[in-house]
Amino acid sequence: MAYKKSLFFKNKGFAAHMHIPSGDDDLFVNAHANKYNTEIRLNQDSHVWSEPNRTWGGYLKQKKRHFGAGKLYKSKHKFILSLQIIFQFLFYGFFVGCMFLSREAQYAAGGILLLSIMIRCFVYPKLLKRLNYSDLRWWFPILDILLFLFLSLNGFLAMFGKKKVSWK
Repeated sequence: MAYKKSLFFKNKGFAAHMHIPSGDDDLFVNAHANKYNTEIRLNQDSHVWSEPNRTWGGYLKQKKRHFGAGKLYKSKHKFILSLQIIFQFLFYGFFVGCMFLSREAQYAAGGILLLSIMIRCFVYPKLLKRLNYSDLRWWFPILDILLFLFLSLNGFLAMFGKKKVSWK
């Protein structure tokens, strides 16, 4: 994410998001980006690396903070992100449900899953190569399922777990 200094100061920087434990930078962009001042650029040189959490507990706590920031996104963007997880849930739910039905339903579900993987076989490797992560190109079917499970679990924990999350 990058933005002009003038845009930052014109909109009082992170003042509107000082009450949350993380995500102020992301929320600033969400609030002020539009089709006239925004461009998507994928470049491996633009990556910013931060030291990852070393424990699952720390990682889950960090992701829970990220979910908290997402509640403050524009309604349109919350809707789009919600649709993504809903469609993914329906997709995998459909697949698993069909495994308990007739042989034809199992073949149809398997065909849809295979078609989905084949389409992504053309899209993901190009993207991963541009980002210098070519070694992940064949892992995406497994990673996609793991991401779905993680987002579902973490979303559930964010809704029903301890509400207050703060920095150390």
